[in-house]
Amino acid sequence: MDKEFWRGFLRFLDEANQAEIQRRLDDTRKLLDRGIQNPEVRSDARRIIRFLEQELVVRQSNRE
Repeated sequence: MDKEFWRGFLRFLDEANQAEIQRRLDDTRKLLDRGIQNPEVRSDARRIIRFLEQELVVRQSNRE
């Protein structure tokens, strides 16, 4: 994925609410579970999942 995608994705993380992030996480996990064969795409999907999970953890810890 190119720089523009990652810029947009990081903007999404900044602007999205917790429900939107969770929905994106669920959707990305489903795509990965479908058996994506391309190693680069699989790697990007895993990276997206990590970013989403980290953002949810940070937001949860900020609420406490």
